[in-house]
Amino acid sequence: MRPARISLDSRPVTPIRPVSRPLARAAARALSVFAALAVLGSAPSVLAGEVVNRILIHVNSRIITQSQFDARLDQNAKENGAPPNAEAAEKVKKSVMEELVNEALLEDRAKELDLITTDEEVEDQIKRLKEQNNVKTDEEFAKALAATVAGTVAPSARRSFAAGPAVKTVRLADQPGAEVDYAAVWIAEGLGYFEEEGIKIDRRSYPNGPAAMLDFPNQSIDAVMAAIVPFMQFAARGGEFKLIMSLTKGNAPLVGLKKFTSYKDLDGQSVGSPGIGTVHDAVLGYVEETQKIKLHHVYGKITDFAVMTEKREINAFIGWEPASAAAIAQNPELHYVAQLPPIPHMESLGLVFQPKIAAEDPELIVRFVRATLRGVEFIRNNSKEKTAELVAKKMNDPKAVPVVINALGSVELTDPRLDMPSTRILLNTIARQGKIPADLVKDVDAWVGKYLDYSFLDKAAAR
Repeated sequence: MRPARISLDSRPVTPIRPVSRPLARAAARALSVFAALAVLGSAPSVLAGEVVNRILIHVNSRIITQSQFDARLDQNAKENGAPPNAEAAEKVKKSVMEELVNEALLEDRAKELDLITTDEEVEDQIKRLKEQNNVKTDEEFAKALAATVAGTVAPSARRSFAAGPAVKTVRLADQPGAEVDYAAVWIAEGLGYFEEEGIKIDRRSYPNGPAAMLDFPNQSIDAVMAAIVPFMQFAARGGEFKLIMSLTKGNAPLVGLKKFTSYKDLDGQSVGSPGIGTVHDAVLGYVEETQKIKLHHVYGKITDFAVMTEKREINAFIGWEPASAAAIAQNPELHYVAQLPPIPHMESLGLVFQPKIAAEDPELIVRFVRATLRGVEFIRNNSKEKTAELVAKKMNDPKAVPVVINALGSVELTDPRLDMPSTRILLNTIARQGKIPADLVKDVDAWVGKYLDYSFLDKAAAR
């Protein structure tokens, strides 16, 4: 960050908008901005009020005017009474100018952090900075902020505070062609939210969720984005993890030749499945049970299904997004047979972290979730087109925006808590298929609850 620039001027001006005074005063209680005090000492005529409204000081891109200064002096006098003597009056003048400079510094820093919206949001960001830099009090924060902005500490210390916490890398597993499914995370990354939290994502793509969970015990990955089904199958084998939040619901589009318009039309046909332990295969099993049909499951990579359909090795496939929408865009013979699964609001994808990280560095998970929630808010508050633009950028294919918009119809991305009714259906389904012991699903909520920990989500949402 550049050093704060403080200088004198004498041009008429419209006063600047002040930041929240309670916040600024908290930061100003113990802050000493030496350059501002030097200006005061060298410009007694300015402090004497000989000019009614001129710029007294430049602080970076902001200014402090004579009228602002006089108004704050008057307010101070009303709140605290008139100074008893000339010496006390000079101290008040210096204190008031110091406060105004500090407010300008604070507002400048807040603007750089994209913070100036409401007082509550400003205070929230200040709280985050204090936590990230192990600053306990308002006084310590004020000193650190002034040192960072005004350049009164060593360059290495300024860089540390300006950048937030030390950068930590999270080795994050996902699946190829699933950028839409994990849109909240990738949008948060693209907008710099993880960087602000001091997190760098090292993306590790696996063919499917079960493959990622096979690597999980050896600590080669820190976190996995995958479906509830492979998570709980891993748990059934004795695996341990912390289930942090839900990322996606839906996410099981059925794509097939246009002559097929429903699951029942595919009775007796070959249908591609991305893996026996995937949520998608569980959905096919659920459909077979409830609709009394038989599908021939053909297992393969999601990236191969479009070609397999062209060759008529399969007549349809169930997959994720945007891989499914991309297949439709590339082959005019294909369409969505069913874009949403037959289970309403079906729980699909979530985020798990290593238990060791949860125990030794819980704040890292809170920061990861906080960045992700900002991605969720972006999706919630913006159009599909804006969301699609950022996801397509993550795909390194700006022309993919129409494909991503189509794919967004397959998923729900803004509810970070698990949908338990659909979770019960899925886990009971795979138990009946023999994929997990039946006794584990006697009380699905209790079983899932052993691994589910909303404390990180709650802390992230509260800050």
